[in-house]
Amino acid sequence: LIVPEWETIRSDLEIDETVSDDDLVNDSRVISLIHSDVAERCNKMKKFEVPRECALVAPFTSANNMLTPKMSIRRHMVVREYQDVISSLY
Repeated sequence: LIVPEWETIRSDLEIDETVSDDDLVNDSRVISLIHSDVAERCNKMKKFEVPRECALVAPFTSANNMLTPKMSIRRHMVVREYQDVISSLY
């Protein structure tokens, strides 16, 4: 699961602010940028360690109960919320 930094992606790809985040999830340029970034960051990893598939998800916040008050990820909540997405990646 990847939580994109939409502002950075918009500036890198010169995409207007009027384009919604939902539209960006399906944009081939965004997907290509993320895949290339993942490949670049994983270049020193072994082949079996590099993710083959990924999914873009909404930011984790305290409001959506994905983070604790000290800003730690509540993994059980993330897994519960995105179980279908995680299952589709395997």
